Formats: sequence, C-alpha cells, structure tokens
Amino acid sequence: MRLVAPAKLTRTLRVLGRRADGLHEVEIEAVHLALADTVDLAPAPATTIDLVAGAPWVDLARVPTDATNLAWRALELIGETGTLAITKRIPVEGGLGGGSADAGAVLRAFGAPLATGRHLGADVALCQLAGHVDARGIGEQVMALDDLDAVVTLIVPPFGVATGSVYRAWDALGGPHDDDEVANDLEAAACAIEPRLGALIAAAERRTGRRPRLAGSGSTLAWWHSAGTLGLGDEFARGPAAHVTVGGDDVRATRLMLADLPVWLIETRTLPRALASPATEVSSETPSAGESA
Repeated sequence: MRLVAPAKLTRTLRVLGRRADGLHEVEIEAVHLALADTVDLAPAPATTIDLVAGAPWVDLARVPTDATNLAWRALELIGETGTLAITKRIPVEGGLGGGSADAGAVLRAFGAPLATGRHLGADVALCQLAGHVDARGIGEQVMALDDLDAVVTLIVPPFGVATGSVYRAWDALGGPHDDDEVANDLEAAACAIEPRLGALIAAAERRTGRRPRLAGSGSTLAWWHSAGTLGLGDEFARGPAAHVTVGGDDVRATRLMLADLPVWLIETRTLPRALASPATEVSSETPSAGESA
C-alpha cells in the first residue's frame, strides 16, 4: 500500500505555556502541501524502515530508522507491524512535520480514531487529519477548517533546527509572543539558537521586499501568496547565483545562494483535504534526488 504524507505548514503558531509535565500547550492553524513524502507499507512480522531521498535537499542521515521514528511508533501505537519504505521529500528538521506526516499517513491507512495521533504529539494529530486544520492543547483538540487555496514559497537552508531545543529556548526567553496576523511564537527562540536564520530572514526581505516567516520550529522559512498568483521564484531568478532548477507541476525548486548559504527555494501549493488525506498516493511529478548544484 502506497500512502501520501504531505508536508505541514503552520499559518499561525501560538505557544500558550509550559505544563507541569514539561509539554507545551499550543494553538496552531496549519495547511498541508503538495510537497510530500510517500510511504510504502507492507505487512510483516516485525517493523523495519528503509529510506530513499526523493529530493536533493533531503539529508537522510538525520532521519532515524529505528523505533524512535514516528512512523514506526505509529504502527506500534495501534498494535501493528510492517515494512516501511519511505521516500523523503519533506526537508528534515525543517518545521514542516516530515516525521509527523509519515506517522499521520500510517494512522489514516489503518483507520485509527482521530484522537490517536495526539499520543505522538500535536503535529501527528494535525497530520492525521490533514488539509486545513486547527489544533489546540497538546493535540487533543483537532478541527477541520474550510480548504485554503494558496501558493507558498519556501526557503530550505542547509541546516535543521531541533524542535525540543527551540521550545527550551522559548522557555529561557520568557515565552515571547508574536503579534503579527501570520504569527509564530517560536521564531524569536529559533533565531536565538540558530543566528543564521535571522541572517536568512533579513537577506530574503532585502531581496524581495517581503519578510518570510518561520515554518513551525524551523528551519524552513515561508511566504504565502493568493491562489492563482506567482510565487517569488522570478524575484530570486533576477538575482545572482541561481544554479539548478528542478521541474514539477506542483513542486518547483531552485538552488541559489542567500546570506552566503546554499539554500533551496521551493514553490508549491496547498492541498484540499480530499487530496491531502487519500488512502493511496496522489499522482504528481516530484523533484529527483539526482539533481544537484
């Protein structure tokens, strides 16, 4: 069985506070994207994971293949075992919910009750429902929202940011809040532990006149555009150092230099729930891992 596991992009992320058990309560509005992993799942007496890099920006060295992998944990949670062959296209440690997307796809495939995903975290609960979603608490309150039709431009840097480290930094900073309409309370914390993020945000704003926002806990940055409009690829193409372009109907990616760092600029679209949470993979052209700068 082949499953689609679409990336999750936060539109707003508000951290309400830290609980006595160390977990943080959040309010998240998120969408799912045409940029997606695929998970080939087959019954087996024991669980194993094989990984394939389905895009040139994926660093498989940072993806666990043991029982700490969220897709493995999802199988374990519902009392199942199997072989998982995962083709990774979602950036690793990029704030786009790659591991959570894989786990959510597994839970959907087995028809697990919607409340199941929260046992693996708020992101898994979001990804189990997919589409345009609102989540609160630690993932125990998840609600489907009307489909949001939009184009997004992503900047994927050559480094990731660990979610746990960002939340600890948020605590250490006194719990800063972001008052923007497209808000992310974790942005200041992520920039504090990874200063290159701040440099990328500033360079991207100088280049385009628009400030990108952090996706989840980072390290991916994002701009939102109305449906039917172009993203920012042309703005960047007019500048220097656009090296390699990877074609695709729903995912277009360009390799370039920004703030003295090699980054990927990815343009993709949001998915309606009917496409974000199918039983089997939706067909679309995706970038090849063989493309390189």
